[in-house]
Amino acid sequence: MTTNSSLFRAFAGVLLGYVALASAGLLISKATFSAFTTDELFEPANFVPRPLFIAITIVAALVVASLAGWLCRFVAERRRPALVFAAIVGILSFFMALIAISVPNDSPDPRLGGEAMELVQRQMIAQQPRWLTLLQPLLLVLGILAGSHRQRVKS
Repeated sequence: MTTNSSLFRAFAGVLLGYVALASAGLLISKATFSAFTTDELFEPANFVPRPLFIAITIVAALVVASLAGWLCRFVAERRRPALVFAAIVGILSFFMALIAISVPNDSPDPRLGGEAMELVQRQMIAQQPRWLTLLQPLLLVLGILAGSHRQRVKS
């Protein structure tokens, strides 16, 4: 394999991994918000997600990140680009988490129950716990590293 094709495969692996991570994450987020009603999604009287939704978010982040890590390694044919991919995602998502927790949390009016909200409105008004916001970059990095890990086959 020439150096140019190796470099191209590495770049393509990181790029495809990132596209897969972003698009699958967006699709799963939309599907999860669509699958639940407002009352099933949020705790009573506020807009904090229920534990089931938080668990789905954590599992989905790990699964999507591991698939993206696997795709990156598969395309690049080596693990080093997946390590670079994990570092890029970790740094970017950590800074995004810092920005998200630095924004003042304007509490909306208390929920009365039975509100009919559009999907985008529910996503905007949800008050994700700070610990989950800070945990997500770590989950993404761990998922990418796990997905890119491949045991060598002994011959």
